[in-house]
Amino acid sequence: MKSPSQEQRILQILQARGSAWSSALDLAEISLQYCARVSALREAGHVIENKVEMHGGTKCGFYRLRPSTPKPAITPPLPYAAAVSLFPDLAATEYPD
Repeated sequence: MKSPSQEQRILQILQARGSAWSSALDLAEISLQYCARVSALREAGHVIENKVEMHGGTKCGFYRLRPSTPKPAITPPLPYAAAVSLFPDLAATEYPD
């Protein structure tokens, strides 16, 4: 059986942590080029958020999968109202021939 790729392993970590942030150090244990793996996951359609925090004068990076939000229900378009004018103050004016 083939072992999971680095991308798959990073995705598994992000999925397992849910909405909790994963440190860049955790991802670097899988791949020192974790940024390239995260980029490939994003290109594959995964929405991955990142943030940088300062800890004792050191910048630390964190990643997580964006928490899923339910897709809004599609509402049918409103029927076209021909009687409604986009410019009500410009009433139709009739001019004599």
